[in-house]
Amino acid sequence: MIKDSKRFLPVFIMLIGIWLAVTVGWFVYNGEQASSEILDNDRTTEEAKSDLPMFSHGREESKELMEQRDSSDRASSAFPPRIDTVWLLADGYKVVLVRTDSVGMDEYLPEKAYLDSIDRFYDNRFEAALAYERYVSSHYGERFKRDSSGLYVRLRDGKWKKLLPDESLDETGHTFEYYFPKFGYYSIRTQWGEGNGYKLINEHTGEVTRIIGRPYFSPDGRYVVAVSSDLEAGYSANGFQLLENKHGHLRLLLSQEYENRGVVRAQWKDDSTAVLLWEMPWYANDVERKRFYGLLRINKK
Repeated sequence: MIKDSKRFLPVFIMLIGIWLAVTVGWFVYNGEQASSEILDNDRTTEEAKSDLPMFSHGREESKELMEQRDSSDRASSAFPPRIDTVWLLADGYKVVLVRTDSVGMDEYLPEKAYLDSIDRFYDNRFEAALAYERYVSSHYGERFKRDSSGLYVRLRDGKWKKLLPDESLDETGHTFEYYFPKFGYYSIRTQWGEGNGYKLINEHTGEVTRIIGRPYFSPDGRYVVAVSSDLEAGYSANGFQLLENKHGHLRLLLSQEYENRGVVRAQWKDDSTAVLLWEMPWYANDVERKRFYGLLRINKK
């Protein structure tokens, strides 16, 4: 038995060695795998950390684009704006403003195309108005004249009325624009230090009425709508006025001014209904213009 034990001892020792080698190898292999996973996890974490600024920057860009889209959406959702309004005025007047579809509009100025062309040619609006006045002098030369002291209009009795700028109102000059022979009024553009307005001069009495902008008489001459739009500079008014013409005396019924829209033109559909052409800034640059139409109805009890 002792001899047999001695004979199998080397074999036993060899088997134990093999077992130990396998066991140690197993632990070493799994330890490397665990270390590799830890390193991978650390590297992934570091990569994720290094990616955070890039991801944050991407979010900032997306936010900026979203803000731009939101701005456009707000502009789109705000167009056309709500303008429906009812005014109850003195003497039983009720004035209603509502949105309406687009309509063809004619300008009463016979040389409107020329006026538009010189507006683009001249940077100074007063110089452009003087150029237009010189152009229409061949049509209305007997109705007005100019000398070094200013502008004159001829009254029905043949006398000349001199138009003097009111310095207290920042008026610097006048230019002739149109004569309404049917209603007996002159339309005069008034230049301010910055911006402009208009005046209507009664050719019978010489009475002067200051108005917000270019005037439009109703077909029967009973009403006048004056309109103005100066969205870019903002020196002149943005809005409209409604006046009553009663026996040659103009009385203001309604005056409305707005911050974000103005009225470009008006056209009467009948003696008590006028269509107003509006414009408003479009998109964030405030340079582009979007236009829409409003219907102004006048009711008198």
